[in-house]
Amino acid sequence: FMVSLVGDVWTSWCWDMVNPATMGLVALFAVVGVSYSLASEEKVSPLPAVAISLSAYFLLLQQMEGGGYAASSFESGGLFTAMLTALLATKLYAVLLKKNIKIKMPESVPSFVSGQFEALIPAVFVVILFLAIRLIFAATPYGTVTNFIVTVIQMPLTHIGTTLIGTMFITLLNSILWFFGIHGGNMLDGVAQSVFVPGTAANAAALAAGDYAQAAAYLERAEKFSLGGDAAVLTALGEAREGLGDKTAAKDCYSRAAEADGAHAAARYRLAKIYIEEKNFEAARTEVASLEKLGTAEALQYAKELRQEISLGSVKNLFDGIVEKVLPELGIGDKPAASGDVK
Repeated sequence: FMVSLVGDVWTSWCWDMVNPATMGLVALFAVVGVSYSLASEEKVSPLPAVAISLSAYFLLLQQMEGGGYAASSFESGGLFTAMLTALLATKLYAVLLKKNIKIKMPESVPSFVSGQFEALIPAVFVVILFLAIRLIFAATPYGTVTNFIVTVIQMPLTHIGTTLIGTMFITLLNSILWFFGIHGGNMLDGVAQSVFVPGTAANAAALAAGDYAQAAAYLERAEKFSLGGDAAVLTALGEAREGLGDKTAAKDCYSRAAEADGAHAAARYRLAKIYIEEKNFEAARTEVASLEKLGTAEALQYAKELRQEISLGSVKNLFDGIVEKVLPELGIGDKPAASGDVK
C-alpha cells in the first residue's frame, strides 16, 4: 500500500537509502563508541581518543582505485576490526598520556587547548603502529587486517555463536554473571553483538536479495532461541516461508507472531493477505477487525487496504461463480453432463 502513497521510491528507500546510513555504518559507530567509553574509563580526554581511533581504523582499510573507501568497509564485516582497533588505539593513547609522553603547554594555556596538543605525540605513536600493522598484513595472502579477522576469527565465531550450543553458552554465562551480582547484559553485549550483528545483517541482505532459503535457515535458529516467540522474528520467518512458496508454514508463523504480540500489525496484515489469496474472506475480515481495534496509524492503513482487496476479491469471486454456472447453460464452454448421459 505504501507504493500507492509515495510511489515506486518506496521499494528502494530502505535498502538503498536508510540501510547505508544505519547498519551500513555500524563499524564506524563501534569505533566511536568503544574509544569514547574506554577513554572515559581511563580518565583521559575522550574526543582525541575518538579521533585517533578513527585515524587508526582508516589506516587499516584498503583504498579503492582512484581513492576513497568501499562502503562495505563500514558494515558489519568490519565490526571486529573496528572494536579491536578502538581498544588498542585508545589504550595506547591513555598509557602514553599517563607516562607523561606528551607535549606540555604553559599553565596559562586553556585546558581545552592544551588537551589537544597533549594528544599529538600519542597520536604519532598510534599512527606509526597501525601503519606498520597495515604494511605487515599487506604482505600476507589476506591483504588487509579486516580480511584476516573476517576469515580467521569473525566468520567462525558467527557460525558457532548462532548455533544452539553457542547461544546456550552465552545465555548460561549471562545467568552466571547475574547470579554473582554482575550485569550480564552489559558485560556480554559487546561480544554478543559482534557475533550476532553480522548474522542479522546477512539475514537482512538475504531477504532483500530474495534468498529466502538462507534467510529462513537463520530465522529458524533465531526463532528457537527466542523463548515464547518473538513477533518480529516470526513475521520475518513467515515472509521467508512465503517467498519459498510454503503458504501454510507462512500462515502458521504470522498467526504465532500475532499471538506473541497482539499489537504487531504487520503479522496480521500478511496473514490477511494470504487469506484473501485463498478466498477465505471471513478469516481476512477477522484480521481486519483486529487491525482496526489496534487503532494505530499503521494498523488502520493496513485495514483500509485490506478492506478494498476483500471487496474486490468478493465481487470477482461472485462473478466467477456466476460465469461458471451461466456459460454452460448458454452452450458456451463445457456443459456438465447429466447423471444419465453416456459418454
